[in-house]
Amino acid sequence: MKNPPSTAGILAYLGCSPGTPGIRSLNRLVQAFIRKVPWESAFRIAKRAVTPDLAQRPRWPDEFWRDAIQSGGGGTCFENNYAFFCLLRSLGYTGYLTVNDMGEQRGCHAAIVILLDGRKYLVDVGIPLLTALPVDPGRATRRSTWLHGYTVQPDGARQDGADRYQVLRSRHPKPNIYTLFDTPVSEPDYRRVVEQDYGEAGLFLDKVIVVKVIGERLWRFSSAEQPYCLEWFGKAERGSEPIPTGQVASAVANRVLMDEVKIEEAIGILKSSMTSSPPRG
Repeated sequence: MKNPPSTAGILAYLGCSPGTPGIRSLNRLVQAFIRKVPWESAFRIAKRAVTPDLAQRPRWPDEFWRDAIQSGGGGTCFENNYAFFCLLRSLGYTGYLTVNDMGEQRGCHAAIVILLDGRKYLVDVGIPLLTALPVDPGRATRRSTWLHGYTVQPDGARQDGADRYQVLRSRHPKPNIYTLFDTPVSEPDYRRVVEQDYGEAGLFLDKVIVVKVIGERLWRFSSAEQPYCLEWFGKAERGSEPIPTGQVASAVANRVLMDEVKIEEAIGILKSSMTSSPPRG
């Protein structure tokens, strides 16, 4: 697939019709994305290892969607949300990208703000948030889903005047997800942030993590946690599936429908780097 995937091709892959821009259509697209495209670090680890030039490392939306359609790939928050934002824009939605904080980590998480019928909605297929969340500077807003209840709570303004919100979830040991800074980030600035995230201080370059919603369960794998297993989280229960020795890539690939070779490649790159240099925190 040499040509960039078309909007129609992407929608066909997601199994979702575009609909007229509105909150129902938006949430259908969110649900389609998070059930088809994983949050994962394998593809970025593999590309970084064979791409010396920092500027060439990022997987921009065209490459992202090719990897998704051909190999079941995804990305981390910067890549997932950028690709989804570009899709929404092609469908007639308006909004902007944001870069936000997680706890003490600054500028480490991307999210989208979409403007609909005079309201703002937080959209984040990188965590993923399971629904679009209304953003109101005057009050806390709440939405319930099959897994979490979400709250977007105003938290004053920064010195630069940008509105600040705490994004919270229920039924999780860490209820505070991140601090949303509701200020538009231009695409050139956003792309610079993504580029730097492939550098030495980039996130999730030292472990293979895969997260995907399958049915009414959220599945998760991390190569940093042993013994290896696939964890799952449902509405009223959670569990895990042990992964037999030597079957990591195949077990993860079969569960999330992702390219087994790419997972194996990323795990091998990490093992090789651990033997040649001390692990990076």
